[in-house]
Parts: sequence; structure tokens; C-alpha cells
Amino acid sequence: MSYINNSYDINVIDNWYSDFDDYRGTVRISKNGQKIGDIIVNFDYDEIQKTIGREDYFSDEEIKNAIVALVATNINKYCSLPKISEISPLLTKVYDSVRGSGNSMCYISDEDWELDFSDTFSETDIENLENEIERLQLDDLILFEYDDCKIVGFGNLETAFIDDRGVISEKQITAMDFLKEEKEMILYNKHCYSDGRFISVAKKGYEKEFNRENQKLQIVEKLIEQEQERPQKQDLDYYAFVIGYDFLHDYFINSAGPECDVVFEECYKLAREYMKSDEYTNMFQTGYENLQDWLDKNEYRIKNDYMNDKPSDKPQEKARKSKDRER
Repeated sequence: MSYINNSYDINVIDNWYSDFDDYRGTVRISKNGQKIGDIIVNFDYDEIQKTIGREDYFSDEEIKNAIVALVATNINKYCSLPKISEISPLLTKVYDSVRGSGNSMCYISDEDWELDFSDTFSETDIENLENEIERLQLDDLILFEYDDCKIVGFGNLETAFIDDRGVISEKQITAMDFLKEEKEMILYNKHCYSDGRFISVAKKGYEKEFNRENQKLQIVEKLIEQEQERPQKQDLDYYAFVIGYDFLHDYFINSAGPECDVVFEECYKLAREYMKSDEYTNMFQTGYENLQDWLDKNEYRIKNDYMNDKPSDKPQEKARKSKDRER
């Protein structure tokens, strides 16, 4: 353990000599008493030897102290690593697969994808992952359609992130946080009971434990799905109300079917469309403003579907239709 400038606290949780002939350690970093997260670092023999200052046998304590000193030297670099909370669920799962594997590798075959990934992820998620890998400059750590596998994650992927999933105070923890933490633990256990190469295959002698973790995973994923639907249902109710009684009130009053049950269903249909749009995910505006942008963008189609009138940019056309209605 060490302190740097009385602000950073560096603690080596675990260390080992890896299959890549280097020293690795799980390091927990805090600043001013606030946990930043856990990182995995790797250093070759020469770096450890030079830091310790001799070439003979190194004790475990000496190795830990050397890792602390080396992390301290580049603390800004390690603290600027991308955080697990900021990456996609698919990349997180690949990261966990690498970290939980006995040989620090992740091989996801087509069969693995169908059994363990296809219910949660789609081909679109893979396309997004490819773009994410390019953006994060991790092209040499994750490959696609390589060595008869759909996705391959290499060992140093575990050194590329700050795992900040435990950085949340007890006062802030939610049911979703708890379920996600449980899922990560189950996935880790499952990897431990797998054969190391294919995460869908149990290690010999551990079939019972492997199957039990699979059953637990199915349960917790169902609970997560139910928990995710709660805020979505609340959002859906809110946006349907706003659409019906604010933005499109006049439109529906003049529509071919102004009855309450018809309007109710149509508002929910529009709200569902909006919640699948790019505008819905815009974090720089309020949900109300995003909804207004989406309705403006789709004004012609909405009026065409639900109104007797069709929007027109021609004032004389609007005037003509207004006179027709007065007659």
C-alpha cells in the first residue's frame, strides 16, 4: 500500500506470474478516500527487477511494493483508462470473459454465441462493438471471425479498463445495481467452472456446479429484464400522456377517430416509436425537448396517419382547407 502526494491510495489486491511471462496484479486505486476502481496491470521481469534493485529471488511483498511504485509513476495514465461503466454490455462481457479465463483469453465460437449471447445480443451489437473497439483503439486486443471463433479477446484486454462497478455508495445502491453485481459474480463463477477455452462447456468434474450457475444466470437475467421494464413503462406512460394532451391534442381532436380508446392506443404507439429513436437517447436535452424534436421531424407522417388534414407549406392550401371545413 502506498500514498502519493497524500491524495492517491494504491493497494495491490492480488498478484501473480502470468502465462505471458510477466508479473500482473489487481490494483485498487482511491483518491482522497474515494474509490476510483480496480485495474489489472502487467510488468515484465526487467521492470520489477529494476524497481526492487536486485536480481535474485523476489518475495511476494517485494513484488507488491514494486507494482505499487510502478503504478505510482504513471498514475495519471492508469486513472485515465476508460471505465467499465462507460462501455457497452457486450464489451463488458468480453472483458469479464478474458478476466475470468484461466489462460486470460476469451474464445466465443458460433455455438457459444447461440447458447450464451444470442438471447441478449444481436448482430447489430457486434457491429457496434467493432466501432467501439476502433474508437477505443483496441484493435489488437479483440478480433472478429478469427481462429474459427466469432469473437476472440486477448489477454491484455484485462489491462485496458478501470473496473468501477463497485464504486457506488450503499445509500445509492438500487435493485438494478444489486442484480447486475449478482450477474457479474455468476458469470465469474461460470467462467471458473468452464473448460477455459469455450465458456459454454463445463470443466471436467465441475458439470454440476457449471449447470447450477447457468440456472442462476437465467433467473437473474429475467429479474434484470423485469427491472429494466419498470422505468420504461413509466416513461411510456409519461410520453403517451404528453403526446395526447399536449403536442398532438388538436391533431387527434380533428382526426378520423377522436374516441378516447383510439387516441389512447395511438398515443402509446407513437410513444413506443419515439423511445426507439435517436432523439430519445439524446442526453443533452430533457425528454420533453427530445420528444418535441422527434414529433417535429415526423410531423408529416403523423398528420398523414392520424389527421384528416395533411401538413402543407403552402399558406393558400391551408386557407382553402380551412374554408372547406367552415362550409
